[in-house]
Amino acid sequence: MIKKWSSKRGILINMKIIFSKATKRSIILLIITAIIIISVGCIETKENSETYTGELKPLKLSKEEEKLIKATGTQKFLGFEYYLDINKEKEDYRVEYLVENYHKGILQPKIFNGSTNITGSTGQIVFSTQNIGQEEERWVLSVINDNSTSTLSQNIDQPKLNMGETWKPLSSNKEIELDQPITLGVIARDSGDGILGITEEVFNDAEQALEELLTNDYVYLIKIIFTKVEK
Repeated sequence: MIKKWSSKRGILINMKIIFSKATKRSIILLIITAIIIISVGCIETKENSETYTGELKPLKLSKEEEKLIKATGTQKFLGFEYYLDINKEKEDYRVEYLVENYHKGILQPKIFNGSTNITGSTGQIVFSTQNIGQEEERWVLSVINDNSTSTLSQNIDQPKLNMGETWKPLSSNKEIELDQPITLGVIARDSGDGILGITEEVFNDAEQALEELLTNDYVYLIKIIFTKVEK
């Protein structure tokens, strides 16, 4: 069975957020993202398998949309839509979102480690970075579902002057498997001794590709995990 789905229009911003300058830019970015998602249209999903849970789709931005996002001060942007076949088993779902942090190949404490319940079959996931000074940048990860938004943010040191940086987003659709992490994007920083490059195999959890990636000084893996809510 082929089913088409599209995102809902509503986004409810929690008014308890402290409206700092950086926070305002993040909210504006979410609103712009919602408008872009509305214009993207539908994605075809397959429901011909008992194991099918859903699908994740990267947003494809036009040059005009990229300019609009950059106008908010955004340096890096990852946007995704997801669809969950929640009507099949009448289950409640939850999405966990995190950023794995490696230094010299050694796993460090996670930068983000949050989760939110999913109240509808469609939603969006947005990750962005914005400079907030000469030494720091703000990383923001948001999950938009139904009429609510769950957001985590943290300030991160900018790369040092002698350090290179590269990043790569997930560029293809991914079928959602429960309890299995999906890598949305990768950021790598290195002073010159590592392999400052990111291959597509990293998104397929290829062990060799990950080992090569971790030779860089700093590596950040932006991930999500869909799970069922225990009743």
